[in-house]
Amino acid sequence: MNLTEFFVAAEELINSTRSLLVAAEDQLAQAEDELIRKDRQVRPGPLPEDSAGLGVRSLAGQMVEVMLAYDLMLKVVDMAPWFELYFRLLDAPRPVREEVSRILERKGSS
Repeated sequence: MNLTEFFVAAEELINSTRSLLVAAEDQLAQAEDELIRKDRQVRPGPLPEDSAGLGVRSLAGQMVEVMLAYDLMLKVVDMAPWFELYFRLLDAPRPVREEVSRILERKGSS
């Protein structure tokens, strides 16, 4: 194992995790403000598409960064990446994704 690569990967994992935490705190506070504090009532139903819901969904990009950094860390310590298959599946053609989904559904119901 290369120590330089280890420390670079560790720093990347730490930074991406911190970034996700800061973004999550910010977006969730904004969603809270929009959904509860304005009229002091909790609004039932899904998050509105044009407001709080978009903020919460925007966290997905930062979550991907953490997942990629985690996989890099695993590679540096000679372990198999955990999320690589997930990303490969996202990039796969639709018929492949549908077939994998069918297989997993069959496996889950057996």
